[in-house]
Amino acid sequence: MKPYNALDYRFLRKFGFPEKTDYFDKNGNVVNTRGDVRRAIKMWNKRNFTINMVKKFINARDPFDPQEHLKDIPYKDELDRIQIRGKKIEMRSVFSPNGVMIPATLIEIMPNIIYRFLDFGKVGIAYGKPLDESRWILKPEIGQIAKVGCNFKNTCSLTLTPPQNFVLGQVIDVSYLYNYKYVNVRGLSKGKGFCGVIKRWGFRRGPMSHGSSHHRKPGSIGASTHIGRVLKGKKMPGKHGNKYRTMINLKLLGLNLERNEILVSGCIPGNRNSYVTVTATRDNKVDKYKYILDLLYEQEKNVK
Repeated sequence: MKPYNALDYRFLRKFGFPEKTDYFDKNGNVVNTRGDVRRAIKMWNKRNFTINMVKKFINARDPFDPQEHLKDIPYKDELDRIQIRGKKIEMRSVFSPNGVMIPATLIEIMPNIIYRFLDFGKVGIAYGKPLDESRWILKPEIGQIAKVGCNFKNTCSLTLTPPQNFVLGQVIDVSYLYNYKYVNVRGLSKGKGFCGVIKRWGFRRGPMSHGSSHHRKPGSIGASTHIGRVLKGKKMPGKHGNKYRTMINLKLLGLNLERNEILVSGCIPGNRNSYVTVTATRDNKVDKYKYILDLLYEQEKNVK
């Protein structure tokens, strides 16, 4: 070890440390090596370091003062949102004016009758077939449905906002979707039973030739992990389908007020004659007069 007297004073001035005759560590011992001098310099800088604190003041507001900015906030119950229960009929193909074929789905909008008001813009809806067997519904709900003059046996809760625009016994039909351009459709997907990883997750299969032993197998499931185990969410064989899925932003191609049917672009989850929920929000609302002009143009085109 080099003694302290042999240290170069330029080394001390480099760190901004004053040139003293003796340097001490945290225990009070005199340092003699270059590394000990570095540690002593660090301690000396800590002792002479001052903290500049910034004080922040919060201006207290009277809670009874009017808050004008809250008037512009669109609350959830005040947004224009319509949900209707329907039935999937079939898929069809329609052609645009440019000659492009568009796959479409035909949905029958059944009469939805409001029999109960819930919280947060929710309402109780009765729909479907007439009430022929009471075992499909609870007796208290039968009494509530009978009060509004309805005999449907299927019930569900949907969102209809703002709630002040609706009353008990009101019928929600396809005419409420007249001024909308896009809708979301939610339904129960087809159940495919117990499937392997190729059909369920899209895995690639192995070679099918002679000598291969992993034709359609999933492969390793975690043997090489530290603390060998099967991690949660591992893609493995299991039941596929039979889950609620939502198709968003489906274009509303047309509607029939006489037959209570709508035509949306694309496919929707579920089998034929399965119930779906159609949701329309204010975000995709179109100009009413523009929509009427488009209908008049189509009528004139058909007459010619």
